[in-house]
Amino acid sequence: MTVLHSAESTKLALAEACKECMRNTLVENITVKQICDRSSLSRQTFYRCFLDKYDLINWYFDRLLHESFSQMGSGKTIQEGLILKFRYIEQEYIFFRAAFSNDTQNNL
Repeated sequence: MTVLHSAESTKLALAEACKECMRNTLVENITVKQICDRSSLSRQTFYRCFLDKYDLINWYFDRLLHESFSQMGSGKTIQEGLILKFRYIEQEYIFFRAAFSNDTQNNL
């Protein structure tokens, strides 16, 4: 496993933990400690990857955006591509609902 792959896997593990927290907790109430506890990763590892929870959310949002556009390219027509894109986004409903519900300066 390369270092880049390992860093990406670590970031994804933190993002998945954050998404789990988003199921029951508003973004502004989620702590880095909760994310670390859910991911079984240390705070040091978290801060090696991200500045704060909002940096993590923005990184994951950017990743989802890129992936949704690649899904769109998988369709044979524009309509099929858009359907694939929106199905992909729909799978991340909890993340988008939680991320966009916060009106603070650090929100998406």
